[in-house]
Amino acid sequence: MKNKTALTAVGLGIAAVVVYYYKSMNTTLKNLSVSVFGIKYNSTRTTNSAFTKVWFDLTLKVDNPTNRPVTLSETLLTFYVEGNKAGEVKNFDRFKIDEKRATNITITTYISSLNVVNLVGTIIKFIRDKKPINIQVKGTMNLEGNKVFIDQSVTLDYPKF
Repeated sequence: MKNKTALTAVGLGIAAVVVYYYKSMNTTLKNLSVSVFGIKYNSTRTTNSAFTKVWFDLTLKVDNPTNRPVTLSETLLTFYVEGNKAGEVKNFDRFKIDEKRATNITITTYISSLNVVNLVGTIIKFIRDKKPINIQVKGTMNLEGNKVFIDQSVTLDYPKF
């Protein structure tokens, strides 16, 4: 009878730990925020690819207000310029996001030259009309085995000289 009681107690303890971890992870996912922090043209990589690809650095700000560090292990994003699909980001690097911190993650990616040709009209209007253009980023990031969905827009203003 004592063995059965001990096994029941161990089983209840394990169940409590699993429930605590699950609730803790759900709280972490709800509190975590991801935003597009910046986009920068990468001229060195573009030149090295003989201009068959236009490379840029996409910086995402990941804010972890919780009391535990988390690991980001996969980023799958699609980005759009003025509503037209411009390219995709597939990154499988691992990034540790410390507790109670905001961390900037920079992912280097590219747009194929064919997609750039399709965007020429938008780029010309941006330069000619000096009007801002909208860049939207949609996709998922894998956080501790759970998907975090991203749908962010950034407006690029024409630089004032």
